[in-house]
Amino acid sequence: MFLESIASSGLIQLNPDTNVLKDFPVSVKKIIVSQVVTYLKDPFTSNNLSTLAHIRWVMETCGQGFTLGIEEEQTIQAVTDLYRRWIFEGPRPPCIEGLDKGTNQIFIQDILRHYSMIFQPRPGNVDRHAPLCSRVLEIYLDIGRIHWRNLSLETWELFLRLLLGVTDSILSPNSVDVDLGKRLCSQVLKVLFELWLHSRTRNPDMWTAFKKSVPNWFHHERFIDQWNTTTLALTTRSVVLMYGNNEKERASGGIQMPETPLIKTDDDYIYYSWHRFLYIIDNPNRLQNPLIFLHAFQGIEKHVQQYLFVPIAEKGKALLPDGNTILHIFGHWLFEAIFQDRPGFEEGTALAVKILCTIICTRPHSKYLPVYLGSFYQCMSEVLKKEGRVLISAIMHCQVLFNYEIEGSRVLVPSFIFAIGRIIQKKVANFEFVESEEIVRRACTRILFTLFALPNNYGNAKFQLSPTKGNNSVLESESYLQLKQYISVILLEALRSEVSATNIQMLLYTIFAYSCEDINNSSDFTKQALALMTNLIVRPSMVYPTEVTLTAIRVLTMVVLLYPSIENGYEQAVTLTSSLCKYIISQCDRLDGTEKDKDIEQLVAEAFQALSAWFLLDVQWFIQDRDLISLAFKAIVVGLTGKEVEASKTTITNIINKPKAKSGTSSNLEEKTVKKKGVLLSDRIREAADYLLVNLVNQLGNFPPSSGPSRTSTLVTEEDLLMDTVIKAQKHGLTLDPKKSIRYFFLGNSAILTALDRPFESSGHSTTIILRDKTGKYAWNLNQSFLRLPLQNTGPIRPHDENQRDVSVDPFINPSPDTDPNTLTDVYSFFDKRKEATVVGLTGKQVSTEKSIVEKKKFGLNVDIAISPPDAANPYAGDLKLQQSRLLMNHLGFVTPVNRQNITLVDQNSQFFRNLQMLDNNNSERECQKISVVYVAKGQNSESEYMSNLGGPLDYQEFVSTLGWGVKLSTHNGFLGDKNMGAEAQPYYATYNTEIMFQVATLIPNSTDDNAAKKRLIASAAVTVVWTDDTEAFKPNYKTNLLSTCHIFIHPLPSGLYCITVVHRAESPNLNFGPLIDGMVVSKHSLGLLVRETAINAYRAAQGQTHTGVKKRERFIADVIAKYKKDPITRAGDVHSMACYGIFEALAQGECGPALPADASSSRLPPATPFPNFSSFASAGKSPRRQLSIATSNSFTGSPRSSLGSSVASSPPSGSNNSLPKSSPGGGGGEEAIEGDDAHPEIPDRNLKPHSRASRPPVPPRQKS
Repeated sequence: MFLESIASSGLIQLNPDTNVLKDFPVSVKKIIVSQVVTYLKDPFTSNNLSTLAHIRWVMETCGQGFTLGIEEEQTIQAVTDLYRRWIFEGPRPPCIEGLDKGTNQIFIQDILRHYSMIFQPRPGNVDRHAPLCSRVLEIYLDIGRIHWRNLSLETWELFLRLLLGVTDSILSPNSVDVDLGKRLCSQVLKVLFELWLHSRTRNPDMWTAFKKSVPNWFHHERFIDQWNTTTLALTTRSVVLMYGNNEKERASGGIQMPETPLIKTDDDYIYYSWHRFLYIIDNPNRLQNPLIFLHAFQGIEKHVQQYLFVPIAEKGKALLPDGNTILHIFGHWLFEAIFQDRPGFEEGTALAVKILCTIICTRPHSKYLPVYLGSFYQCMSEVLKKEGRVLISAIMHCQVLFNYEIEGSRVLVPSFIFAIGRIIQKKVANFEFVESEEIVRRACTRILFTLFALPNNYGNAKFQLSPTKGNNSVLESESYLQLKQYISVILLEALRSEVSATNIQMLLYTIFAYSCEDINNSSDFTKQALALMTNLIVRPSMVYPTEVTLTAIRVLTMVVLLYPSIENGYEQAVTLTSSLCKYIISQCDRLDGTEKDKDIEQLVAEAFQALSAWFLLDVQWFIQDRDLISLAFKAIVVGLTGKEVEASKTTITNIINKPKAKSGTSSNLEEKTVKKKGVLLSDRIREAADYLLVNLVNQLGNFPPSSGPSRTSTLVTEEDLLMDTVIKAQKHGLTLDPKKSIRYFFLGNSAILTALDRPFESSGHSTTIILRDKTGKYAWNLNQSFLRLPLQNTGPIRPHDENQRDVSVDPFINPSPDTDPNTLTDVYSFFDKRKEATVVGLTGKQVSTEKSIVEKKKFGLNVDIAISPPDAANPYAGDLKLQQSRLLMNHLGFVTPVNRQNITLVDQNSQFFRNLQMLDNNNSERECQKISVVYVAKGQNSESEYMSNLGGPLDYQEFVSTLGWGVKLSTHNGFLGDKNMGAEAQPYYATYNTEIMFQVATLIPNSTDDNAAKKRLIASAAVTVVWTDDTEAFKPNYKTNLLSTCHIFIHPLPSGLYCITVVHRAESPNLNFGPLIDGMVVSKHSLGLLVRETAINAYRAAQGQTHTGVKKRERFIADVIAKYKKDPITRAGDVHSMACYGIFEALAQGECGPALPADASSSRLPPATPFPNFSSFASAGKSPRRQLSIATSNSFTGSPRSSLGSSVASSPPSGSNNSLPKSSPGGGGGEEAIEGDDAHPEIPDRNLKPHSRASRPPVPPRQKS
């Protein structure tokens, strides 16, 4: 006796000996059942049932209660409770207690059969019928959970068949009571699936019956949900058994489903039931409801994820499931779903595309079967031509498809470029509600930067598969090289039309990387990109966030590296920098003292940095355009003062009516000129403008110096100069006290000036000036030259005697006019008449006598009567030995009354000299960065393994050589990073504002202590570059590595390209830097440049600062000045320290030295000048017949540590020279400063012993750690 539909389905055969009361009238059955059940409510009345025949008669009667109408609800509940008591609680009739196991199973089977009759349809009474059915389902579930061990195989099979029949009766499309099915669907399916697992049945007939019944339930969404839940629990358990590491978890021995107690079963049955349940639905593609179809694939996705993300197995466990394994299980469902592409099923099809792409991209190293790869490529080539959700799913989940160069994957390159072009140009319909346009366009960019290196890498290689439309190729390209035009157009169009801040930043970095890839072939793309980026900054089509404009400016700064390869680069540079100058001026005008000023300040400061980079190109294009120079200095002035070079004037014309003397009025015009007031700018803008100005003055045309870019400051030291002076004095037989030849001064609060007299130079008395300011350390060698002043435009100079002749050995005879010979006749006649011929004779005799005497004396010139110039005065005869320096400072106007307050005396002691050497050695004027480089070979998983690598493959070594130029650390005079790294040489790179030391682990020798020092050194860098042959080997440990912030992984691909992975701390997710982006694929020729620029920007992003070298040095100098300065020079002071200053006073007042003109006044003295930088000082003569000619030198020629006396060079007051090593190596921190002599603290007199230069001990080499 059981549910009639079960018999009709053939699950259970009817027993003709049962169901005796079936044909009795309902009224009779109702009375009989009611009376019997009412009697048996009392537990003790069951004792009257003494035989098994009694029990069967009672159950035959009570079982009819489940067939009664719903109006007999109480009777039905009473029968339900009676049966439950007999199974679980008791007391039960004594005859039942004594039954053997087999007979007891028959008793339980009868109860199970009778319970099934409650599910007989009763339409129209679902609200009363459903609770009764639910109660029976709960009892069924309790029977399986509690008595699963006690039920025999026969009972279990009967139980399962009853459940199949009940489920089919309720859920079948032909069910009479549809509402009951909706109410009980979830519960009945849960009971069926759970009890099936409790049964542990392996009977094929049972599973066949189950599978045969399932299609009748496909129209119920909850069936698919229950199937997903059950199979996922089995999948999870099987994965744990095969791959799990947790022994406790593996030993749990059961199946765990949501809101279900643990189902205890053996491991073998887990695998068996997993396979049976997974394929119980046969093929989800036969589902006809789109929503149910989607739910099925949502479950499949969860199953796939269980296999894709299993934990790493222990040794001896099964190998991790590869892509083929997963496709063996789910592949045919996925491929069929994509190929069918049924209308209305787009959401499920898109999910199938997602699952398939996830499998391929997550298991890229699997050796896929050709049938799977071919099917995948065919699916994708079709999907990429579609619209809407399916296309977007492919784009979203294939972002890393080309990163691992899966075999044959490049056949899809044209299809992807075609699809991306359609999306960027907004030609794809029906995806607005599928996914955010911002996210889709970002995915397109990510795919594109994995493809842009392919054209140059593969050249004219032909494509075998391309997207087609009809009979014509959509892309009209047959080879890789022909893809360039499409890539360029897509990138530029994307930048034009993009509105997302994040996407614009990604595009800017991608465009720069692509420019690096293709610049050697053509600069057309780069020029178009420059124009777009400039417009984005200067003339934006919309209001962009600050970070977008900042990124654009930074990318423009990086494009400087490509300038030599840009065709007509001069024109591009002029246009770009002119726009930036105008941008700075306009942004400064927007300052209004509100909160937005912070963003403006940041943008203007970054724009000044960009100008510095473009102006300081070694080709010096900047000085060729006068208009640009004017505009640049206009921007600088605005940055420094807030005012333009010429105040803008506006003429306002007003008509003013004035009354006449009589009636009427006359209109008069009145003009007013209004000047625009300057804007008070922030310190940040002033610093940026000052930094640009300083770079133009000091570095333009001087960087890199002839000695190399490792130093922009001179290496000469006061010790070397003093030693040279002492030695030369000894050669002249003199003894020189070096302390009297040198003085230190502070210029304002920003510079330290050293003045040193050198009286024994071959060029004559000279002085050396050493200046230290925030931009570096500079040295000049100067001597006086007295030259004739140029003639002024006041007319020719007329001497007193216009007939003046030069002095010669012949006597001067004043010429007389020629005499007419005819007039001599009259003279002779006169003398004849006077008869005075004797006078003529006497006169002739007199003349002859005098002439003979004069000839004997050689006209009086045989005696030296010429005037000779006086002998030169000895300026060092007195106590003051700072003569030449005194004159120079006077000529430059340092000690005039108006400027004295800016010169401060120095409290010269040992601590001052210690700080001075720290300034020279440890406070570079440029930003200094340490970047570690590590090589990880395939299979190396521990730090000890990869830290012991030396050398590395040739490909890696060539990459290291592109990071910078190799320098020998023992002689390198630039930034050293960690000076104790122990390596002989390392790559080094420098620009006008940055120094980078790459700490390459493979160039550092191994040590016996497990390379502990080497590990600390590599971990000390904020940025680490990792070249790895195995992407899974190296995992940065940010918990132990507290200093490192970012890792840049380089993974070489079989094609010769390189895949980039960027990883940074989890607590710093918003670090924005480029140009390399996580997942980008680049070629070998651009790898070094892109990695270096990315590492620099990552370092700055991690530090939160940019270009800190100048600021750090400026702060250090300010601290030194504040600590050691004395009073300004106002009067003659201490004789030892200020003997020269009294002379300065007298010279300024005209009491000594060359006499000044009578009308000289203070107005003739040089004007007051602040002292921010030595390069701003103007030289001016004080005597009308004397002009100071200064020969300057930042480089003391000759061999290192050799005689310095003959060096007079001509170079601007900036730059550096490495020909003279410092007394201690420059660069890294932690070096001890020089201690001065306590007895004479003014001068550090170590190494100033009077021994010959040749005998001076050489500088010891650096010690290795």
